[in-house]
Amino acid sequence: MRTEVHPLEQRLPHDVAGLPREQLITLQDKARRLGLWALQIPERFGGAGLSVLGQVVDDFRADVSMIADRLLEPNR
Repeated sequence: MRTEVHPLEQRLPHDVAGLPREQLITLQDKARRLGLWALQIPERFGGAGLSVLGQVVDDFRADVSMIADRLLEPNR
């Protein structure tokens, strides 16, 4: 996220809803190769089969979740 996605996001105009298609496809292909594609989808359908908790932990580890820090640090 820090080296691939965030730099692209920072260059986008503030009112854009997403990345240009070419950049999006490139990042999606890389996510697939790294095993980071469709984390919530069951393995039998080609995903990683992570539970909701597993997804939160993964988001926290990747530093992209807006709620993971609140879930994992109740004193905040």
